[in-house]
Parts: sequence; structure tokens; C-alpha cells
Amino acid sequence: MKRAAGRAATALRMRLGETADILPAKDFYLDRMRSADPDQRAALPIPSLLDIADAVEQRDFVLVENAQGEIVAVAGIFRILAHSTGDFFELSGMATHPSVGGLAPHSLQRILIAVRLARASQYFLDEARPGSVLASFVKRTNRRSSDNLTNAKLVLTKRLPDWLSGEYVSWFGWDRASDWYRFEASVDALRWAAQVLLETRRSGNHFALSRVDRQSGEEEFFSLTIDSRVLDAVVDTLETLADEVTSIQMPSLPETIAFR
Repeated sequence: MKRAAGRAATALRMRLGETADILPAKDFYLDRMRSADPDQRAALPIPSLLDIADAVEQRDFVLVENAQGEIVAVAGIFRILAHSTGDFFELSGMATHPSVGGLAPHSLQRILIAVRLARASQYFLDEARPGSVLASFVKRTNRRSSDNLTNAKLVLTKRLPDWLSGEYVSWFGWDRASDWYRFEASVDALRWAAQVLLETRRSGNHFALSRVDRQSGEEEFFSLTIDSRVLDAVVDTLETLADEVTSIQMPSLPETIAFR
């Protein structure tokens, strides 16, 4: 491996999405999927403008941009359904540009999972909605996404409730729900996120990352700064989780739902 002489680290910034980011984010999704093969497109559906706009309004949409202000990664927490006992949120919509792929010691995907789990922790502390659930759905053939979620301590459940298969029939297909796994957030997943992110608090919300360029063999360096507004609201929760002292309850998706 060669070390690039005198090359400055590529600056990246993670921040919460704003209203002005809705259309550029949608374009980023389309650009990333335009060159993808049919299997990738089926496994990674693009959020609608309505979904992106709602996540932005709820402060649940995160993006990463380079020094030129170009989007290089996006991800969100999407509120799918509010039913009688809680809310159902989906951890999805993660897409990254090849220019930021393969980073270490943390991949950008890993950091985006941790950030969204941290921000979702506020929903599990809401005593008025004790049945809130955060889940992610992965096609059985998408090994990379499954590995990312497993490493983040989300819990794999292969079976889907009937009402959920019906809700997602346009995505899963009429007879292919068994092709999809569901991963649900757990207390261990929230604790994992806390451990990853509190590391950045001690270094000014900064990750020093690197990768080896496949063509040149040179080591490239990246400096990712997480905007303070991304984590400030959940710092106390993160510290509690890191100390392994928590009363957070993490229910599973119910077999049936009702509305009132």
C-alpha cells in the first residue's frame, strides 16, 4: 500500500436535511439507482418525495456532503404508520456515492446507522407512545445490508406479520414476502450506537477515516464532521445507554394492529 504524499484529507460533513435538500436528495437516489442492476433496484427502493419531505420535517433525514456541497450519502428514519399503541418507523433509504465507499475504521454506512439509531432513541423514551418500533427490511440476497444491520445489533426476524406483508405488497410482491427479512432495533443496538458516537464527542464530533484507492493503491484520508445539531438533542440518552443503565423498552412489531 502506498501512502499519498502531502495529500490533504477529503472533508465531509454530516447534517440534518433541510427543505431545500428534498429535491436534490431525490435526484441523488435516482442517480445512484439509474446505473444499478435490476436486482439492486428491487432490493433498494427509492423513498418518495412525500417520504423524504416528511422525514425532513421530523428532523429524521440525514445527509453527507463534500467540500463542494455535493451530496455523497443520504439516509432516513421514515414514519410509516401511527396505530393505537405506538408508531412504526422504518430505518431505510441509505445510499452512498462510490467516492466515499470502503472507509475505515468505520464505513459511512455504519456511521449513518449509528446516527439514526441514536436519533430514534427519543421515540422509545416517549411514554405516550410505548409501542413504538423501529425496523428495517432487507432482501434475503442483500448480504451486505444484512451484515451491516447484524453488526449494529439489530435483531433479525424472518417472518413478517400479515398486515405488514399487505402494506408492503407493492414492494415485496404478492407472493414474495418470504424473500425479505426484518431487522428490529434493540436496546443492544441503541447501546452500540452510543458507543460508536460518543467516541466522536471526545474528538469534536469528528471521525478520521481512510481507504485504499483501488486503482492507484494509495491510501486516501477523509475527515467527517458531524454537525452538532445531529446529536445534541440525544447526548444525554447516549451517555445513559453507554453506561448500560436504561429503562427503555423495545417492543416488537405487533401481529395485529388497530386504530382509534
